[in-house]
Amino acid sequence: GHDGLPCGVYYEVLELVDEELYKHLSNHGPTGMKTAKTDGKTSLATVFGYHMISSLCGSVPPFTELLKLWDFLLAFGPHMVVLCVAARVILYRDDLLASTSPFSLLDYRKSSNLDAQAIIFATMAFAGRVRGNAELWHKICQHAVDADVCNAIVGSSKPVEWKPVEEPLLPPEYLKASENARKERAKKLSQDLEDEAQNPVPSQSANEADS
Repeated sequence: GHDGLPCGVYYEVLELVDEELYKHLSNHGPTGMKTAKTDGKTSLATVFGYHMISSLCGSVPPFTELLKLWDFLLAFGPHMVVLCVAARVILYRDDLLASTSPFSLLDYRKSSNLDAQAIIFATMAFAGRVRGNAELWHKICQHAVDADVCNAIVGSSKPVEWKPVEEPLLPPEYLKASENARKERAKKLSQDLEDEAQNPVPSQSANEADS
């Protein structure tokens, strides 16, 4: 993210969904990362959330649980990772509130493995409440594609400037080879379908009748 983005959005989700936990983590956070929301105070929730959001939770094992979570994100949209990370923090709620040094609990190098089902259930439990906040939901959906939204969240002295790509990302010869390969696959598929139509495979019931 840029200067903590999209953790600034994630920080707001946590405040909306669980204000008590949000305040507890804010009071026990280090300083340094400045965003429009934190005003120089870095919530431990933000520290915890950055690596998970930027990797779509790929920084936490096991891979089998990560695949389940990615299925969810592919179905509902990758922007939902912001809510998923908030959900994972909330799953630690009781331990975090009881601790005066919650950083050790939120350190991804020491935290427990992913539990995709628990994260998804917790996410869906408060997703409606987040969507009900039109301004916050707009930030969640647009922070990765809208520079104005990004800058409003970050409050940076160096605004993000996103420019359209003018040159192809891939060399022309690669694009041409890829297009030729696509045409060859389409031609072969068409031929296979034509052959199948002219020479249908006998069904199992027909074979049994002949025998």
